[in-house]
Amino acid sequence: MVRRGWDSGLDFEKAYRRILNHMLSARSPYDVVLLVQLRNGSRGIL
Repeated sequence: MVRRGWDSGLDFEKAYRRILNHMLSARSPYDVVLLVQLRNGSRGIL
């Protein structure tokens, strides 16, 4: 059995844009954490 990562099947560019837009409008510190986790865990180029 192969375990898939939390980011398998994730559209990185779409997720990055969505979180970034929310961060710019809401100014939530949690959005910054999400962006860093997405960048560090991603297998694609952001």
